[in-house]
Amino acid sequence: MTINKHKSTIINELYKEIESGNINFVDSFWSNIKKTGTPIIESIDGDSEFSLVTFIYKGDDNTESLQLYVPVNSNPNNIDCASYGLSEFKFECISNTNVWYASCIVRNDVRLSYMLLLNCPFEKASEYPERMIKDSFNKNKLIFPNDSETEKDFVIDYVNMPDVDEHIWVKERIDTLKGKIETLKSKSEILKNERNITIYTPSNYRKTNEPYNLLVLNDGAEYLRISAKEILDNLINDNKIPPTVAVFIDSNDDRMTELMCNDNFSSYVVDEVLPWVREHYNVTTDPSKSIIGGLSLGGLTASFMGLRFPNVFGNILSQSGSYWYKREDYENPEKRNWLARQFKNIDKLPLKFYLNIGILEGPQIYEANQTFRDVLISKGYLVSYEEFKGGHDYLCWGETLATGLIALIGKY
Repeated sequence: MTINKHKSTIINELYKEIESGNINFVDSFWSNIKKTGTPIIESIDGDSEFSLVTFIYKGDDNTESLQLYVPVNSNPNNIDCASYGLSEFKFECISNTNVWYASCIVRNDVRLSYMLLLNCPFEKASEYPERMIKDSFNKNKLIFPNDSETEKDFVIDYVNMPDVDEHIWVKERIDTLKGKIETLKSKSEILKNERNITIYTPSNYRKTNEPYNLLVLNDGAEYLRISAKEILDNLINDNKIPPTVAVFIDSNDDRMTELMCNDNFSSYVVDEVLPWVREHYNVTTDPSKSIIGGLSLGGLTASFMGLRFPNVFGNILSQSGSYWYKREDYENPEKRNWLARQFKNIDKLPLKFYLNIGILEGPQIYEANQTFRDVLISKGYLVSYEEFKGGHDYLCWGETLATGLIALIGKY
């Protein structure tokens, strides 16, 4: 995804009308935008791989600046699909109008989510979350229901380019047998805190059946928001994976500490959560039928837990794992990829891996995943590695969760 200094056909037409003195054309412009929705995707003559994407915002007297917030970054390994620094995605305002726009060239086979950052420099976005606003003209919304009764749902706009692969596993099916979920509080003596955990049991679950496969996912609430329950229902119904019990472990305000190769968090999962789960649910104790997984830092932690507890988890599912992590001397780039070095320096463990990374993710995380993959392969591990067509993005992690489960425990 690259910045385009040329204007779209629609924007060019608007400029021409205004320059000719037809200022009333702006009203017609907004009427059309309301009907067609945004962003506007236009083909590029002679280019079948990329399109021009134009984001449009209707400003007012209080609009001072506008930037596009997209979870992608510059990646020299995939230069054709690179974006530049997000701070460069600044909207322009057409003089004497309320029309703000930004045009980018984007690969035709990617999907990405985005938000608009109003009156706030990008580097301060985390300090002013209320200034991250929705695209009111975009009809495609990724909605994360909020668990609190007082908070609003979290809504993200997204765009699917013309040649994206169809997502089939994240969609709820009316005629599919449905599993059940139960959410409860988990108090930890090890961590001295509490959090929600949610248990998924497949349809026709029975305590008298053979023990079920076990899936444990960090960042549990996020996984449920990206349709993990529907994914499990669909995969099991289509006989792609065996009936599986899933444990979704929520993160809390200590996520940045707990999910950075944290011994205490790992012990909490293995020594507190799993004994309770095995007491109350019919799940396997066979590591080869047990998966630990996560996204971003959760993926890093999943691999760390495999390192620590290969007798518990024999399958590691990592989505956009943060393998750049450095345990010590944080400012020293030579200390990156700490976890890869740990695996390199020990004998091979009885583990199987699924790793993925987005082609629109930044070079640090992209290269770290490749390094981790290469180390594992050099040690003789079975590794399924996938590069999906998107960024560090919830929009992509749902469907690729299904890919990972099939790779690790799929019925072949």
